[in-house]
Order: sequence, then C-alpha cells, then structure tokens
Amino acid sequence: MDMNIQKYMAFVKTVEYGSFTRAAEMLNYSQSGISRMINDLEKEWKVVLLERGKSGVKLTSDGMKLLANLEKIPVASLCDEPFMLLEKGAKAEVSEIFERCNLTLKIHFTTWDDYAIMSMVESGLGISILPELILKRVPYGIVAKELDVPAYRKIGIALRSKKNASLAVKRFLDYLQYR
Repeated sequence: MDMNIQKYMAFVKTVEYGSFTRAAEMLNYSQSGISRMINDLEKEWKVVLLERGKSGVKLTSDGMKLLANLEKIPVASLCDEPFMLLEKGAKAEVSEIFERCNLTLKIHFTTWDDYAIMSMVESGLGISILPELILKRVPYGIVAKELDVPAYRKIGIALRSKKNASLAVKRFLDYLQYR
C-alpha cells in the first residue's frame, strides 16, 4: 500500500479513536509509528492537524479541513484491494460505477447476501460497496465512507391501485413526475 495512503489512514484512525495508541492497535502499528506518520503529514502540509493532550487528541481547524477531504474514498483506490461484490440483479450496480470510470476491480467473492459480505469485511478479507441503508443499521465492526463519484440506485413504487391509494401517496406520485 502507498505510504501516503497509510499516513492518511493513520490520521483518520487517530481522529476516529481519539488516541494514537488505539489507532496503532487497530492498524497494527506501534504508537510511535502512528505519531511519526501524522508528524510527517503535518510537516508536508505545514499545519498542525491535532491538538495533543493527556486526554487524547482533538482536531484543529486545519485537521477538520483535511478530514473532510479524506472522508470521500477515491473509487480508483479501491481497485487494488480484494473486493467482495454484492450482485443482486443481472448487472451489479457497483460494477457499473467502475465501468463508468474505466476501472477494473479485483473481485475475490461475489454473492447476493449483503450480511455475508459485511461479515467478510469485518474479518478483514476485503472491502465492498453496499447500499447506505444497509450500512446504517448493522452490528458489524465496519466503517462506511462516501465515494468520490456519485452512485445512485434505481427504485420503483409498487402499489395495488393508484385509485385506492391514500391522498399522501397520490400527492407523492404526482410530485415524482417533476423530479
């Protein structure tokens, strides 16, 4: 993995856990290694990213700006990682994202079971892209990040009859015509 990516990961984990020591444990580094990587970033950017104290670390305003830019994951950076592909239809929506960007994934596993994928990601077997709705309500120890390219899902409405629908549903259907 690229050393700069490791430095940014160290920064993100340190902020996430509020501690160099906890970040080091999560990333399998020494505490001094994590501290050195963040110091390197601070020298490279010529800013102070973290306020260090006995109770842990806190973001500075410059640190907040950098973190906001790091929150989005570049799609291209996912191509080098083992990928767990969720495929529920004839063509996976995730595959379409990478095709639009002319990128190829290293697919290690394909399934229709999103919970199996989350379990594999939690076990460190690879990464995946899953619908946000699924990721919001899971008991797994995984982190969800936003992609740097838009990803949308086509959905439909199923109802027995528009004639028998409630007023709210009718108004919603009328509204959709203008979207």
